[in-house]
Amino acid sequence: MKKLYILVILLLLPLTYANVEFEFQTPLGEDLSKHIVTLQYGDNVQKAVLDSKIYGLTLPDATYNFEVIVDNPLTPTPDYFGKKNVILTSAFKERFLIFPIGYVQGTVLDEQGNLVSKAELQFSCYTAKDVSFPKIVDKTGFFAIPNFPEGKCMLIANDGYLAGRTEFLVQKGQPTEVKVVLNEPLGNSLLIWPYFLVILIIFLIGFYFKKRRKTISKPKDYVEKRYNNSETILKTLSEKEKKVVFFLLENNNKSSQSKIRHATRIPRTSLSRVLQKLERKNIITIEKHGKLVTITLTDFFLGK
Repeated sequence: MKKLYILVILLLLPLTYANVEFEFQTPLGEDLSKHIVTLQYGDNVQKAVLDSKIYGLTLPDATYNFEVIVDNPLTPTPDYFGKKNVILTSAFKERFLIFPIGYVQGTVLDEQGNLVSKAELQFSCYTAKDVSFPKIVDKTGFFAIPNFPEGKCMLIANDGYLAGRTEFLVQKGQPTEVKVVLNEPLGNSLLIWPYFLVILIIFLIGFYFKKRRKTISKPKDYVEKRYNNSETILKTLSEKEKKVVFFLLENNNKSSQSKIRHATRIPRTSLSRVLQKLERKNIITIEKHGKLVTITLTDFFLGK
């Protein structure tokens, strides 16, 4: 009886609510007005038309795993995707980084053009975002992947006997059709193993940096100072300079020049000029160790 009495009292206690304000930020700072935002947390879904990059709502204090899709009604498929884990205890304002996405759907075929069911899939994509790729097609030979990061990818498929591969490009807000024809003998093929090796190397590099990454808690005034300083500087940068800076921010403020070039798709000569300009502005430092060139965001830019 005493436990029941305590439970009733707890249920009658008023909930504490937090005012949440997200500022959606894209890597290139695109205008998001008139875009449709879909925000999901748990079993709840909210939709709205954005007037700007700011979206606010009121929620009970708790821990939430937010997923957001931002869609330009003028494009065939959603344009941006992001997710963020947040602990709400009071009024909350946070930058929410979202990334350009497309929609990928495809088929696996044999040499006669027949659909191949249960074929295994291996994706090799250069992206800074974690993506859950399907490992097998469905029983009809189809697969579909929403919220696919923008960029170039390689797909390898096999049915245990034959293998095939294809390259494809995913563009923001656009559907991409992918077809793989199985036409190489798996046992004797030189097709599969080099790409398996590339996938393994990418996985090991990602695991290494993920293991090294540490979450450091900073005082609120430090975070605000850092954000305001960086935001002011970003407004003065060109589009190519912003691409480089956002890539560094998403990779623990440091990366190699070759990774930056592959991720941003800026030509080698143009990238060298961009990096020199950023160094002169005291936004990055450039360190050379033999053939390896390391680029790091400066403490000045980060507001330290």
